Amino acid sequence: GGETTTLTRRMFNALRDQIDPTIAAISTCLIVLSVVLLSVAQIFGRRH
Repeated sequence: GGETTTLTRRMFNALRDQIDPTIAAISTCLIVLSVVLLSVAQIFGRRH
């Protein structure tokens, strides 16, 4: 493989090796963002 690692791989390795609150915060933000975007898409989908 290459020498570069993806963000997902780096996050998984950080979770496996140590508990990092930064990773938890990023994960929470991504989940909240996904829920908000899906909700907005659902609301606008009903209007049309």
